[in-house]
Amino acid sequence: TILLRHSLDLNSLADNYNLPILYFIIGIALLLLLSMASILLQQYLMKRPIKEIQKALVAISNGDFSYRIPYSTKSDLQELFDGINHTAEMLNEYINEHYIQEIQVKDANFKVLQSQIHPHFLYNCFATIQSLIKLGEYEKAGILTKELSLYYSYITKNKKMLVSFKEEWDHMIRYLKIQKIRFEDNVTYEIDEINEKIENYTVPKVIFQPIVENCFKYAFKNIDDGKLKISYVEDDEYFYIAFEDNGKIEDQEIIRLNNKIFDQNIEISGLINVAQRVLNYSQGKNSVIIKRSKGLKGLNITFKFRK
Repeated sequence: TILLRHSLDLNSLADNYNLPILYFIIGIALLLLLSMASILLQQYLMKRPIKEIQKALVAISNGDFSYRIPYSTKSDLQELFDGINHTAEMLNEYINEHYIQEIQVKDANFKVLQSQIHPHFLYNCFATIQSLIKLGEYEKAGILTKELSLYYSYITKNKKMLVSFKEEWDHMIRYLKIQKIRFEDNVTYEIDEINEKIENYTVPKVIFQPIVENCFKYAFKNIDDGKLKISYVEDDEYFYIAFEDNGKIEDQEIIRLNNKIFDQNIEISGLINVAQRVLNYSQGKNSVIIKRSKGLKGLNITFKFRK
């Protein structure tokens, strides 16, 4: 009787309402069900990309700027994924270019100061002073003592790692005066006058003297007529300081030196340390060029400074 009653009710419904209206109601009900199913499916599909975004943000906040969202399926969040990845990439590049570079500069500064406290150089100078006194060369002994004192004073008392061009130039000249007394006629110098306008130009500390020192350590080691030429030229955009010697050096060694400038390892002293510090301090605006000297046939080390 219950089934009969329901059957009668449906028949009654069909009698009271025409079929299009009934189909419309059924269609609305199905549409609501599909909408609910779509929302649930959308929520399910959104869980994975949202988790990926959360993982990326956690990684970046912990300092892992190399993290990238691996999710590659096209979705409404793809633009957001790309934005987060791009931001992480820019942060990573900035850290590498500035923070790590700053650490390298400080490390290089510490090592170059360590290298400048030459015990052998100091002992040799004391031995020369003693010999000069025995020979009655008191004036030379006095000059050497004074220049040696000023040499070490510049290194140890001046804690600034950026100095004026004149300060650095004078330090190099001081070293040359000391070596001229020690080696007398075995080495000759030719030094250009510099433009007074660049005297206050800021440069890293202890960059010229190590280049000259290298000449005595390597270029002049096995020759009796060492020659050193220091020249100054400029154009509208740059000025150049070139150090040339007449030492013997192979082309392969010049290539090796050029390659080492861009090595991530910090050199303790010498030419490569200088080149790395000049490059890092200026963020690539200034540079050191290593090539063969056309005139003296030895090594040519040229500093290129932007005005």
